[in-house]
Amino acid sequence: FLGDIQEINVQGSSYPAEFGRTSGGQIQIATRPGTNTYHGDVFEYLRNSDFDAYNSYTKYQNSVLLASNPSAVTATKPVLRQNDFGGVLGGPIRIPFLYDGRSKSFFFVSHETVLLDQPNSLAVNVPSACSRTNTCADTVATDLLPYLQFAPPPNSIYNGLPAYLSSYVNPSDSHATSLRLDHQLTSKVALFARASYTPSAVLSRTANNVSNGKYINATYTLGMNAALSSHIANELRANYSRNAGHNLYTLDTFGGATLQTAAMYAQMFPTTYGASTLNSTFVFGIYTGGDIGYWAWQVGTYVANTQRQFNLVDNVSWAVRKHVYKFGVDWRQLFPIAAPYTYSQTVAYYGMSNVASGIPTMGIAQSDDQVTVHIPNYAFYAQDTWRVSKKLTVNYGVRFDFNPAPHGSGSQQLYEVTAASVLNPAAAVLAPGGTQLYPTKYGTFQPRIGASYVVRDKANYETIVRGGFGIYYDTNDDAAAVANAY
Repeated sequence: FLGDIQEINVQGSSYPAEFGRTSGGQIQIATRPGTNTYHGDVFEYLRNSDFDAYNSYTKYQNSVLLASNPSAVTATKPVLRQNDFGGVLGGPIRIPFLYDGRSKSFFFVSHETVLLDQPNSLAVNVPSACSRTNTCADTVATDLLPYLQFAPPPNSIYNGLPAYLSSYVNPSDSHATSLRLDHQLTSKVALFARASYTPSAVLSRTANNVSNGKYINATYTLGMNAALSSHIANELRANYSRNAGHNLYTLDTFGGATLQTAAMYAQMFPTTYGASTLNSTFVFGIYTGGDIGYWAWQVGTYVANTQRQFNLVDNVSWAVRKHVYKFGVDWRQLFPIAAPYTYSQTVAYYGMSNVASGIPTMGIAQSDDQVTVHIPNYAFYAQDTWRVSKKLTVNYGVRFDFNPAPHGSGSQQLYEVTAASVLNPAAAVLAPGGTQLYPTKYGTFQPRIGASYVVRDKANYETIVRGGFGIYYDTNDDAAAVANAY
């Protein structure tokens, strides 16, 4: 939320030693504190399809349909509704007759809500009317017929095949709330605490196959800025963050489609394996063309993961004449919870002979275990910003990142294949449980140097030349965060 931001600082690809863990740029965002004066803002941003032109993609799609079939059903203008509203309020903390926090204690609170109905139009190939009643030249196995009813009946032709065409909206909502408290403990020590909570939901569909996504982001930060002397300052930050996401696929009666029966759900989610729509998934697809078309759908839970993070950062700055020396440590611990499928089935038909026999071309069944992964990251750095002259500034330093291999929580184990299996996948063998996923690398020293020179400092004609060199190491956290125990 922009109303909550005081400053954004973007570091390019050649950044100082205090930044790391990625080979790309670095973005720092400073949030707004309260002041001695009460101040607030409110806002509302509105968009509505009544004010907008016809969607260009929908117009193009209609033109393609009418070119091949002048009497084809075309998509209507999709509906757009967007309301983005919120506000901020900040000032001193004052409790009548008890506490007057002017010049000492402050608060700043913000909230933003976004409600959006995103317009969309769709042309998707679906089974023809005769295939649903098994009266086409190409027959369909009796057991498969009920699954064809899950698609909306065709109301148009697309790419020469039966299709369903419609306009619809994908609704979403997001609510971001934050609170920051600041306190001047002494003339040399300032404290702050900040909490934010952002739940959101997104619904998107392909015909009557609906993806229901729900996400929650929460962060809690404590900070201290201390002037240890006239030349030495210390910055301390501690943070806990939690991001959770859950995505559930369902089928509805959109466009006249038929819902599944309890007996069909029992086939897709067998209770023998503890399967249900809340912990498992079923994927079905027919890709034959002709009267059957290209039709696929999915029901059940697609993802249910949680990422948690502890982060502690401490920086010490020491100003000596033309130099500002800076030293720091950055510790981070990630605790992702990967909650894959308790049970998963994928069934696909690629040939009419498979459709006629009811035996799929491809069938996959699998079961995974939930696992909590511990991913530690440690970093240390030292740097110096040297003001060589009025026009020339040089920054140089070194950074060391130490990233041990991830491991499971408690008795949980992560598995990998042996080194020989990498060279010969056909004879892959699992390594013993608890084997390190990869060796820890200790030689990650990263020297950095950069300089800026003011070529011209004339007002409105300033020219500055910058350059730098450095070695940067990324982490393997993204791969480790999705590690599963089988």
